[in-house]
This record gives sequence, structure tokens and C-alpha cells, in this order.
Amino acid sequence: EEATKHNPLQNDDLAVPRFLVDCINIIEQAHPQDSVYRQEPVKIKQPADLENALKQPLTPVFAVSLLKRFLKELPEQLIPTELNSAIFKIINDPNPDLNRFIEIRNLIQKFPKSNRDTMRLLFLHFHDIIHQSHTMSPTQTSSSKSSESSFIPVSIAALIKSKERTIKYLIQHATDIFERPQTSSTSRVSLIKNVSRSSLHSETIE
Repeated sequence: EEATKHNPLQNDDLAVPRFLVDCINIIEQAHPQDSVYRQEPVKIKQPADLENALKQPLTPVFAVSLLKRFLKELPEQLIPTELNSAIFKIINDPNPDLNRFIEIRNLIQKFPKSNRDTMRLLFLHFHDIIHQSHTMSPTQTSSSKSSESSFIPVSIAALIKSKERTIKYLIQHATDIFERPQTSSTSRVSLIKNVSRSSLHSETIE
């Protein structure tokens, strides 16, 4: 949390990098469907590749690539191991969902603020994207089925090293577990400047 306090990319109200908020805004405004997470990611192998990519209009696909890179390179797990196990146990308990929501919310309060805020931002985003895809696809019959069939939980579970069942549950019930944060929008220009200062030069964005 101390590092977050001095993070120049920190959003005013959330202990998360501002570029992460911007990436989510771009994805939701330009391509509000989960299919964007299935598309081929932008490949960045050399510093020049990144600089060239940043000179182009920032696309939802590039924003997804940056978001995935951020999750992949977190120095610590987004959901700490011991708390991850506790959430998984709650999910599998034969209790009504309302009781589970309360227990999970109480448990999440034990997370560092940066983890809590990042989880809230991400899981509400994934919930909205999947719900929007469900709304636009007449083949889906329920929100639950939409969450189960989406590629997002599988992909994110692998990135943050968490159980797929846990991620599916948190996404499906995100609006019951997390409060929607108040975030201020920022321009694409500031996002491009922030990203160019980041450490994305060494490897390919997956």
C-alpha cells in the first residue's frame, strides 16, 4: 500500500494505476463484449514496437493486452493465497447466496486496499462486459449461463493464479459483492504518456 501512495499513475479515488481505469473505460466504451478478450493480443517484442503502437489510436484490443500484462506481472497475487482458499470454501458451503455475499465482503475487507480496489474495478468490469454480451446475444438464456460460457473467467483465473470456480462466482455476483467505485475519466493522451513510462519494453504482451 505504501508503494501505491507514491504511484504517479494512481487514480484519485482508487488505489489502482490510472492507466488501468483508462483501459477499462476504452474497452467498455468502444467494444463492450467479452469477445474482445478472445482476440489476438497486440504483440510487443521490442521497445520500438511499443513506441509505434502508442503512436496509433488506442484500441480496445491494445487496452486488453495492457490489462492482461498488468495482471500477469503483479508482484504479488491479486487474491492472497490464504484468502483465496477461504473464499473458495465459502463458495462451496451449502449456504444461501446472501450469506455467502456477506462472508465474502467481510473477508475482502482483510485484503490490502490496493487489492480490494483492483478486484472491485476488474470484477465489476468483467461482469458488465459479460452481461452486455449476454444482452446482445439471444442464444444465452441466463446471466449465470453467460458467465459460465464466457472465456473471461478461464483467462483471468490463469493470469492471477486463482481457481476458475472462484473467479466465475466473483464475476457472476460482482454487483452483490462489490460497490461501484466513483472514478473520473481521463484522456487517451494521458494514458499513452503513462504507459510509455511503464516497464512494458522487456517482453511480449500476452
